[in-house]
Amino acid sequence: MVTRARVYVHAGYLPPSELDEPVARLAAAVGTEPTRMLADFVAGYA
Repeated sequence: MVTRARVYVHAGYLPPSELDEPVARLAAAVGTEPTRMLADFVAGYA
């Protein structure tokens, strides 16, 4: 997600001066849903 935020800056989504705050928040975030989504997929289609 941090990489995506950096790409968005170059695509004009936000000014480069505003990048530090979202990058800090993204870097500190803990993502739990991808693991659950993969487990649900395996349970349904394995």
